[in-house]
Amino acid sequence: MMAINKLIELGVSPLVVKWIADFLTEQVYFGRQDPPEATYNISDVHLPNVTSVKLLGVILQSNLKWDGHIADILTKANLKWSISFLHMNLRYFIAVWIVASSVTPPWFISLLLTLSTPISASGMIIQILAIYRIKDSGSVSFSSWFISWATGFLRLVTSIIAGDMLVVFSYVFTNSLRAVGCIVILYYQPSAKKLT
Repeated sequence: MMAINKLIELGVSPLVVKWIADFLTEQVYFGRQDPPEATYNISDVHLPNVTSVKLLGVILQSNLKWDGHIADILTKANLKWSISFLHMNLRYFIAVWIVASSVTPPWFISLLLTLSTPISASGMIIQILAIYRIKDSGSVSFSSWFISWATGFLRLVTSIIAGDMLVVFSYVFTNSLRAVGCIVILYYQPSAKKLT
């Protein structure tokens, strides 16, 4: 603030002083003691004393604490998270409602299934090839592959009973890859090291 008053005293152009005055509209004393009784004026505009000011997105408090800035950030974050959580739940509800109420034609669901099969199969093939190449399955869980195979097997049985042959072919292919993955994991399990 002193620098602005010095600019006025030196006769700097009123346009420059007005430009600076547009940004500096209040004054804050930073320190642990009581603020001095000083008043500042810029172009005959009195700058009020405040306890905190926001500069470059950071709330600076006169007592040199950060609780005002942290509270402001938490308020904004909580608002953003609650809105995004609400949007996510709304999108999920709409997607489930569209499928459950049979608004979408059955061929569209079958198309999505046929598109998802190559994606999941390619992921399984890449994992199986990586295990085969390094000859070690220590970083892969056999139990997760086995559970995946077991649930796929149950889906296969229910699809055979329902008579949906497109789903049956998809599950036969992906489930055979899961079975191969289980075999490769068991075959390349790291052996227990013997103590000497």
